[in-house]
Amino acid sequence: MFWNPGQEDFISPESGKTITRGLGKLRQRQYSKLAGAAEILLEECRKYAETARDVVQVFLLLQQTLKLGLERLQSRTYLELKGLLDYLTIYKSCMDNPASEGGHPEDCMGIFTDDPTITQLFNIALLPYWLIRPLAAFMQENILCVVKPLEMVGAVVLDAADGYPSIPVGANIDKKMYSLHLCTRNAQWYKNPLPSPSAVSPPADAILDPPSTAGPSRAPEHSQSCRSESRSPSPDLYAVCSRAGPKLSASLYTQQWVSPYAAQRQKQKELKAVRGPNPNAKVERDKYIHFNCPDMATGIPSWETALAGVDRAKPPSFRDPSKGVLKAVYVFPEPALLISAEHEERCQVFLHHYKMIRDALLYCMGDPDDDQFALTAQQWRDILQGKLVAQGKAGSKAEQHTVTIKSILGRAIRACGLDPTQITFPPDSSAILRTTQNRARELTWELAELNFRYELLALDIAASRLQCSDRCRDCFPTRKMLGMDYVEGKQGFAAISLAERHPYILRLAMLMLDWIPRPRPACIRMAQQMLEWSPEDMRKLERDVTRYYTFFAFTMSLVAPLSFPCA
Repeated sequence: MFWNPGQEDFISPESGKTITRGLGKLRQRQYSKLAGAAEILLEECRKYAETARDVVQVFLLLQQTLKLGLERLQSRTYLELKGLLDYLTIYKSCMDNPASEGGHPEDCMGIFTDDPTITQLFNIALLPYWLIRPLAAFMQENILCVVKPLEMVGAVVLDAADGYPSIPVGANIDKKMYSLHLCTRNAQWYKNPLPSPSAVSPPADAILDPPSTAGPSRAPEHSQSCRSESRSPSPDLYAVCSRAGPKLSASLYTQQWVSPYAAQRQKQKELKAVRGPNPNAKVERDKYIHFNCPDMATGIPSWETALAGVDRAKPPSFRDPSKGVLKAVYVFPEPALLISAEHEERCQVFLHHYKMIRDALLYCMGDPDDDQFALTAQQWRDILQGKLVAQGKAGSKAEQHTVTIKSILGRAIRACGLDPTQITFPPDSSAILRTTQNRARELTWELAELNFRYELLALDIAASRLQCSDRCRDCFPTRKMLGMDYVEGKQGFAAISLAERHPYILRLAMLMLDWIPRPRPACIRMAQQMLEWSPEDMRKLERDVTRYYTFFAFTMSLVAPLSFPCA
């Protein structure tokens, strides 16, 4: 207000009775003060109108209103015109160009607003404001009753136990925070689930025949799932791998080494070699190429390019073909295995069985008492088909597969309350719960993430000879190894923006600085010293990191090919 009018500023009727208290005619002395101020303001407006190019229409209307308005409206019109003039000459110039000096605002009233844009403009113009919640939010509150905060006395025991500090109570937050920092302990368990080739003697089932010397040798079979190849590497590789090994009894090894079907299988292989390759045989899917289908999570172009560019013609140097190559074992099933079957019904069976055992698999990864539970590709295929009950004749390969699966996953299945008899082969079609396409994408994304995170952990242990699980977790947005949410599929390495991916690529590059052998790409070596990154530098670092990661994994032959993250 121009001033705060009191009762003495008005002339009331002789009767003193009015409809509204304070209603009356403004005294002449007060009107004279207002009229003088109005004349000065009108003169300022006239000067502004002469110099301005485009005069706002409401500006001219307010001038006329001030001249022609009634006495009781002059105070209001004066304030409106004064505020508009200050806005045009002082505040608007600050809003349009914060660097301009403009004028110095006078004492004035502010606004209450729930619009952040208006708040920013008022802040730049040095105008007072109050940012409040939208008024509609107050109408949505549903306060049923006002309750008194619960007194902990009587609800919990506040007395200190012997040998432990007392529980701080009251408003002293410093004591509470001190007790939290003093007594809190974090014990997170992230183990290397991949088996050590030196931990146990390999079973006969896990040995492949040495490649024939006639003709060129071919690259060993790989999978995009998380896996480790049990082999006979150099002694230094034994020292860097985990000490965990497959939980198979010695009697099972004996049965596999002296299998009565060995001679028959050898004869069948010789006949097959004489006949030559079957022209009608199915062509194996190239697992170095991302499996594209509607049920599969979307791949990340930079990682797909790095995986497809691996030189598979030259196997790693420490592989000794004369001693045979051990079959790969998988920590989790390959994501594409769930949805790559030719028939839709078979895919639904695989997805249904995986959903049933999913909790048991996560239980195995989080249980420190389980040394290792990795399985071969055929064993995972048997599980997804429902072959948890003994199959085949006693001592046969099928029966041994079932025994191995039950010995590794049995305790986890029982701990999760799952009845193994519900997973049957052949499956009961009426019991199969169909999986939607969106749910299938979530499951394949989760599998790819689980495989990738544990592969990174195992590869870092083998490559750096260090235990750096915390630094591995820093390469992911939520630093979790288990329990990822599908909403994370557009974060971290899978972020759409290059700038959002860069921090995680940079952390992975920092992790690679400890990997042996050296040298590594120059971009990775220099990443630690660079302070400013251009978009071109970011792309080059991402390209070099993904290529080096894939090349290193294939050279170490610990997990190859890697299961890269999906979006």
